[in-house]
Formats: sequence, structure tokens, C-alpha cells
Amino acid sequence: MNYKKLIKTLETIDVDECYPIYIPSHLRPGHLLYQTVLQLLPKDFRKKKVHYIVRDEMYKKYKKAQPDVDIVVIPKKLMGPGAGLDTTRKFLYDYALENGDKQIFDFDDDNTDFTACYSHGETTRRLRKADKEEYMLQILTLASIVARESFHKYKKLCLGSFGTITPSCCSKDFHRGKIVINKGSCPRQALIINLAKLKKLGAERNGAYDKQAEDMGMAFNAINHGGWLFYLPTILRKTEPASDDKNPRTENLIFGEDDRTLWVSGLQAMKDSGVKPEYIRWKKWSHGLETPFGINWNGVRKYHPDAIAIEEEW
Repeated sequence: MNYKKLIKTLETIDVDECYPIYIPSHLRPGHLLYQTVLQLLPKDFRKKKVHYIVRDEMYKKYKKAQPDVDIVVIPKKLMGPGAGLDTTRKFLYDYALENGDKQIFDFDDDNTDFTACYSHGETTRRLRKADKEEYMLQILTLASIVARESFHKYKKLCLGSFGTITPSCCSKDFHRGKIVINKGSCPRQALIINLAKLKKLGAERNGAYDKQAEDMGMAFNAINHGGWLFYLPTILRKTEPASDDKNPRTENLIFGEDDRTLWVSGLQAMKDSGVKPEYIRWKKWSHGLETPFGINWNGVRKYHPDAIAIEEEW
């Protein structure tokens, strides 16, 4: 769609259809997502539909830094030795369902931007800063509507994410994409989740990925249970690179282990969960460590031939 059509769509959209936002966070009160994206949302939305999931010892700091959003405390009994992000998100999912939220956004706290693409001659452009500041809630609502319609249309669809802002976002015809299913990168960082469908499939979190690989672990777990994955190619997010994060890294403080040890743990958890090696797309880093880097969809279809690649356009 072109710029005028996109703006008209955003101006006439029913923002009551926007999914609630859940954010697992630790040691980073008032971090990037809160400072940037959330401050562009109406106060009543932040109060009613934005939920930070934090540990008990961090509650007061988050409440002071973020008084205009809901702060939910994880029960202490769940946060025993070694408990990490997988256990946190298990509580998040259970809490959201108990709260009546069957479909949600699950955002990392270091997302810094969300935007949408439109056609401009032979290229694709992203919304300008002023447009994002005016229409942030509408952008998130548009993503909610596309996901909700797709969850209804494709009965196995259960887990997805926003696309990622990259230089290729400005390439010819990029703006045409509406949703891509069973193809592309692993859903992570800005998740769109059908919690009711995950529960029905039996693909719930179990804490197996507390040390590492919890995003890929969840995706592979969904695939193992017959679930389909997706991403939105023209409704995009930007996340701060971990190398630019000046805050203490949660994993190191909790576990005191280096990346190599953490990845060994993550790989073992994948193996124990029944993840087929053919599912995994690997990357070898300069320091010699080879880690899972995404989804090998050809390998997935070897075991799940019905997980066909689907691409819809606006």
C-alpha cells in the first residue's frame, strides 16, 4: 500500500483491537522499550494493557521507574536457583491466560522502535518519526489485526513476530508483504503469541531453556507439537544490539557463566526436548563456537510436510 492508504488505514483502525503487551524484565527498570515505544502510547492503554513481569526483589525499583504501567511480581516459589527467562515466560503465559488474554504481544525490554512500510515509486519506505509518534498504537493494532485474522484462518498458527528493520526493507516490492508463514527467521524479541493455541498443542514452556536459547527453544517446541510460525514482513521492530547494551547482562549475573557454557546448556535442552538436528540452522562464530542461528525450514518439512511456506500480500 502507498503512504496515503497506510495513513488512512491507521487513522480509521479500531485501537481497542490492539493486543495487550507483556514484558519480562530483570535488572533494567525504565529500560529502552519503556523510554521510547511505550511513551508514545496513550496513558490509559499503558495503565490497562502494559504488564511488566519482574522478580519480587525488583518490584519497588520498577514501580518507581515505571509508575504508569502494571508491574506483576513472579511468585518467589518459581524463582529458585537457576531459574531464568524460560521460567519467567512460563509464568507470563500462565498469568496472561488467567487474565483472560488468549493472544498477546510478548516484547523484550530492549526493543526501541516499531514501524510500518509503504510503497514509494519503485522502492519501499518506512514511516517517518512524526508519523510513528502519532500512530504508534495504531501500528501495533494493525499487527494485532493481521495476526488475529491469520490465527483464525490457519488453525496451526501459534507463534510469530514482527519483522526486523534492515537495509533490505527499502528494496523494490518489499512493501507488498503482509504475512510470511513457515519461512524465514526464528520468532524472537517482539513476539506475537496465540497462548490458547500453544496450550491446546501442548507446546507450553517448561523451564528447560532457562540458561540459553529460550526463544529458539520455544519455536522448536511449537514445531515439534505441529505448530506453525510466522513473521510480519512490513510491520517492523528495532532492537538494541546486545553489544551496545551498557546495562548489566542478566544472564551473566544470574549464572556467572560464559557464552560457550550457556550454549552447551541450550543445545542439551534442545536435544532433551526432542528437537531434530535437521530443524537447526547453524552459524560458526569467529571465536570458533558454532551455535543455532535460526530455523532450517527444509529440515522441518522433512518431519512436518504440512508446514508449507505461505506468503500473503496486502
